[in-house]
Amino acid sequence: MAGNFTDEGRVQLADYYFRAATLPTNYYLALITNAVACDNDTNTLGELTQISDGGYTTNGLAVTPATEFDNLTEGSSTASIQITDQQWTATTSIAPAQAVLTDDNVTPASRKVLAYFDVSGTASAGQTYTIVDAQININFDSGQFTDKGMYEILNYCFEGAAAPTQLYVALIRSAVAPAVGINTLSELTQISTATGYSDGGYTLNRDNTDFDSLVDGTTQAELQIKDLVWTASGGNLDSGAGARYAVITGYHVTPGSRSVLAWWDLTTDRNVTDGNTFTLANLEMQFTV
Repeated sequence: MAGNFTDEGRVQLADYYFRAATLPTNYYLALITNAVACDNDTNTLGELTQISDGGYTTNGLAVTPATEFDNLTEGSSTASIQITDQQWTATTSIAPAQAVLTDDNVTPASRKVLAYFDVSGTASAGQTYTIVDAQININFDSGQFTDKGMYEILNYCFEGAAAPTQLYVALIRSAVAPAVGINTLSELTQISTATGYSDGGYTLNRDNTDFDSLVDGTTQAELQIKDLVWTASGGNLDSGAGARYAVITGYHVTPGSRSVLAWWDLTTDRNVTDGNTFTLANLEMQFTV
């Protein structure tokens, strides 16, 4: 069963990974009636109607990161993760229309709805109702995010992978164009170092200062990076053809081993003469479908 992230869910993924917002200790899987359909615009559990049954755990079953999410897969222009089978024993007949995945806000009605699934089937009194193979896919803008980037976001948010210490924006020559299948920075050619550019690029902290704007748009989340400035010193920045692309990477002590998460096309080769500055203003990532 394939599910979809809500707009609110995309905002939360961006906030968790790039701005170090606190991850839920547990996520929750709740069963919903057809009174109000969950869709991309649903924000909180309080907007929906849960099923009513003595065997149903009100506000959903706890789904623990790392142990109850599995089958994390890096696909082609997508990544997906699956929730382990969850079940309830009915005390009356139940027939939910949807299941929703929420965060762990202490006020259940205020829990953010991150993803939703259309479900089918019924369970009579004494029978078990099971959600099987609930899979969430992300396929953020394939003109910007790499498969590796989508995989890394899911791995951190749901599988308990270590948080990146810092993130980096690197400047790339046109020799090899970034694409969804790029994995590491070593597969690309950075501009020359020693004239104001450091190997691996500009260091970003995972906070709301360096990632200074996060907006829930109509059909997407929009995350913006603060203005990035390099000053050419001791020669031109770059000594070669110039920077054609910018990429954002994860952390690794060896710059070439850093995962490439997303990229931007600067539309033309950019070169800066000695003593002048090069600024990337308002770089934005769009978490869309």
